[in-house]
Amino acid sequence: MNTKNYKIELKKIMHEKHMNGKQLAELAEISEGEISKILTGKANPTIEVIARLVIVLKCELSDLVKILK
Repeated sequence: MNTKNYKIELKKIMHEKHMNGKQLAELAEISEGEISKILTGKANPTIEVIARLVIVLKCELSDLVKILK
């Protein structure tokens, strides 16, 4: 998949779950820096990171990753 053809909906879901970056990083066992880079679009998360986020946020993969056409 071309990384420019998807969008991470992380900010929206974090807001809905009343969760900040520090909390998410701790629960997902990901550095705060990595979360920050994902939120600002400076890094593309690996499938492992996306899986951790889905579990911690208790959402569906399709809620977190939107395929753009």
